Amino acid sequence: MPSSRSLKVGDRAPLFNLPSSTGQPVNLSENLSRGPVVLAWYLFDFGRV
Repeated sequence: MPSSRSLKVGDRAPLFNLPSSTGQPVNLSENLSRGPVVLAWYLFDFGRV
């Protein structure tokens, strides 16, 4: 997917493999096979803005 295209609410996310916050692999396709998935991003975690 081109980086210039933004996703809108309700769009399907591109499939990905990324490490979790604990370093474990997260595979979107594998998680979707178990049911609905909610993706959330945030800028800071317990940090000063």
